[in-house]
Amino acid sequence: MSKAILSWDLTDPDELMDFNACIKARDLITVLWQFMRGSRKEIEWKVENDSRIDRFDSVDMVYDKMAVLLEECNINLEELIN
Repeated sequence: MSKAILSWDLTDPDELMDFNACIKARDLITVLWQFMRGSRKEIEWKVENDSRIDRFDSVDMVYDKMAVLLEECNINLEELIN
C-alpha cells in the first residue's frame, strides 16, 4: 500500500489555503456529483412546469441550487480562496 505524508506551514496564508482546499476536496466532489446528477432534471422540470419562469430565472435557479449544495456540505468558497 502506498502512503504519503503531506505537511503545511499553517502560519503561512498560502499554505493554509492549500491545506483547506485539500481537506475539503472530498466535500467538493460530493457537491459536484450531486449537482451534475440531479440538478439539471430538477431545474428542467421546474422550468417546463411553470410558465412564469424565464431564462434569467433559470440561471438564478442554477446558482441557487449550487449554493444550497455547497452549504449542505459545509463548503465556504471564500475560505478556500482567501
